[in-house]
Amino acid sequence: MPDPTRESSRACVRKGLKAVADFTGDFETFTFAHWHDFHKTVFINVIAACVSRNGHRVVLNESMIDMAIHPTLESFVDHVYDHTVYIREPDDPLTVVDDDLAGGA
Repeated sequence: MPDPTRESSRACVRKGLKAVADFTGDFETFTFAHWHDFHKTVFINVIAACVSRNGHRVVLNESMIDMAIHPTLESFVDHVYDHTVYIREPDDPLTVVDDDLAGGA
């Protein structure tokens, strides 16, 4: 699986947004104004699932959906892109095992 791209991160954020909102046009100018906790939870879960399906991992939580942290969705896309990492398969000889991620001690 290749390293993540900004476009793949943007596509996952777009899927997350489509799960909670009906929109047209360029969504990167949108804000998180008037989002409820339910919207935040669905949005984050859809993005994490999308990133995971692409063989990557990103750590996200609802507290990141804050206009003081990410004034627009463009900023959030950049965050997802900057914090997404490629997770290699266990049988890949280049795999670095992180005990925290693998559930070890």
